[in-house]
Amino acid sequence: YADGHSNIDALEARGDYQGAVNAWEAVAVRQPRNTWPLIRAGELYLQRLNDPRMALERFRNARDLAGITPELHRYTSQKIIDLYLGPLNDERRAMAELRRLLEIHPGTREADGARETLALINANHSR
Repeated sequence: YADGHSNIDALEARGDYQGAVNAWEAVAVRQPRNTWPLIRAGELYLQRLNDPRMALERFRNARDLAGITPELHRYTSQKIIDLYLGPLNDERRAMAELRRLLEIHPGTREADGARETLALINANHSR
């Protein structure tokens, strides 16, 4: 989280979520290597504006930035998976993202969860 964004926090506190998203996206344009504004915009699209497609796009953009930390890569990957399994209802894409998470982050807690989720999905398809 970058210092100096109290004005955006104030927009959120007032309930001006679209204004906050617009402000975070402006920061993302000014700071193209900073994942945080994209993640914050994605969270607002998901939690406050009920726009899972825009949330997905922001999380994907953040995840695909060069230099993203492994922790934020895992976090944004999980957000993408949750969107596909939840409001976007696209199990096929969720499975591809789960496999990608397993491949990129083996031996992590997130990879263990991805493996379990894939097993559940496969078990549901075999019934």
